Amino acid sequence: DDAGFINTFTTYLSSNNRPESKESATWLKANFAKTSAEDISQIKATANAMLTKKVPLWPRFNDYALYLKSIGSQTNIDPSIVSQNHKILLQFLQKEGPDGVKQFYQYMEYLTTHYSNKALYSDKTKSWNTSQPYKIKMEDQSPIYVFEKMDLLGATSSDSLIIKNTSGKFNPMTNQWSGNAGNISWRRVGYKEDEVFVDFKKYQIDLSKPQLLLDTVDFTFKPYVKTPIKGKFEDN
Repeated sequence: DDAGFINTFTTYLSSNNRPESKESATWLKANFAKTSAEDISQIKATANAMLTKKVPLWPRFNDYALYLKSIGSQTNIDPSIVSQNHKILLQFLQKEGPDGVKQFYQYMEYLTTHYSNKALYSDKTKSWNTSQPYKIKMEDQSPIYVFEKMDLLGATSSDSLIIKNTSGKFNPMTNQWSGNAGNISWRRVGYKEDEVFVDFKKYQIDLSKPQLLLDTVDFTFKPYVKTPIKGKFEDN
């Protein structure tokens, strides 16, 4: 039963006597009852697959517990996306060969950061985020996050940039954002959004890189430039 599973799982998790593992086990015992029946089924299957694939107790079982905690700590989260991600993680583990386990680790770590930091991408120096929901589809055995019309916000500790009126796809396994169109203004330095800006069509961004480079844009600078100027846009 579910109670027996979580007792067995947390006992195994904390058997290495590391404080981090014991803390994770305590949280899971207190919060696992909030998990849906469908998700519990996926979690059980994933835990068993981890054992079958000889995933090491430390740190990987604790990493999985932290992933579950990152979900359970959220107050506004789409349960259908959570269920889909459980299934994707299990699919990675069920693949033949070592690549599937590596993909399981990579995607699990991404999801933990994604949920914990509430960001599409984040690291020590920057983040990219949007408040809009997304759908997940699989392309070439990788999860792809699909966004309809939205604004994409990039931020560091000292600056920020907004790509407005865009849409696109994000691959969390490669950190690659593929956008369909967008607009960036110079509002952050005091100009009006409808006076100084660049428009662009299809574009690509590696969200892990410090530099944003758009190869083809139309630059508008009202009232000094009557016709948009074609060029490149670069921001760090």
